[in-house]
Amino acid sequence: MQAIFNYIKSIKKWNIYLGFRLEKTSLTGESDKKFKINKEYFNIFPNFSFEYKKSENHNFQLNLSRRIDRPNFSDLNPFMLFRDQYTIEYGNPFLLPSYANRGELSYNYRSFISTSVAYTYIQDAIIGYTVQNDSTKVTMSPIKNMKSSRRLEYSIFFQKTIMEKWDISIGGTLAYVGYKGDIDGVNFGRNGISYFGNISNSILISKNTKLEISGRYLGPNFYGVLQLKSRWLMSFAYKMSLCKDKLDVTLGVDDIFYTYIIRSSTNFGNQNWSYEQINDTRRFRVSINYKFGKMKIEKRNVNESNKEEKERFNH
Repeated sequence: MQAIFNYIKSIKKWNIYLGFRLEKTSLTGESDKKFKINKEYFNIFPNFSFEYKKSENHNFQLNLSRRIDRPNFSDLNPFMLFRDQYTIEYGNPFLLPSYANRGELSYNYRSFISTSVAYTYIQDAIIGYTVQNDSTKVTMSPIKNMKSSRRLEYSIFFQKTIMEKWDISIGGTLAYVGYKGDIDGVNFGRNGISYFGNISNSILISKNTKLEISGRYLGPNFYGVLQLKSRWLMSFAYKMSLCKDKLDVTLGVDDIFYTYIIRSSTNFGNQNWSYEQINDTRRFRVSINYKFGKMKIEKRNVNESNKEEKERFNH
């Protein structure tokens, strides 16, 4: 159950948005009548935005917000799930939701370049970790709340048309991340730098054909006791418009060099192991679209400054 209150006001060069979300959460779950969950909690989530449009070329924005990340039922389920004879996963019925308080200051210049600085403090950050039993050789994967997590990040996005037929966009984020808390009663703290970048090229070869080349790089990162190695990929697409622009054909390949491989390791307590996961990331794509009849689409110019996305280093 929730209630939402919004207030919007424009004063000369200022646009002000003040919002509140009042939320009462009731959680009920049951597994084979052996395990039940009943929880209730009430929260207030403010969301403030202050935009200053100095001129047509310069735009500043400050955003302050609070949000919640709830554990799902599998995270709360304490019954063991056997992945194989040496790997067991189970949840934590005492797991709490985590709360993120975030402030972000962004600047946009003519929709050509945008940059931002953000700080996020997460209370009761949820992480998964591993525990190893030396006698049975079994690795268990529980989940818990850390005391807190902090993240300070800088992001930049750039887009430009080069030589009329070549559009390029480049974006990236550099962040300093830290965890604080304990794991199985042992104090645990980790701090480090993470970063990622994307590049996209769109080249008009002729009136009806276009070439798209994109790449992505994820630098070294960590999640709790888990250390993640860097990985990258490159993708390609060739697009054609035929039959007086009614028929669109796209041929593409994702992860051309098959390099988007997850490699991780752990060196904590009595654990010192490495892991490699190869997913089906190299894919060939064929897309055919045909437009029947006449279609009139209104073109809208939408400025989405400060889009909270910025891909949270999901390895």
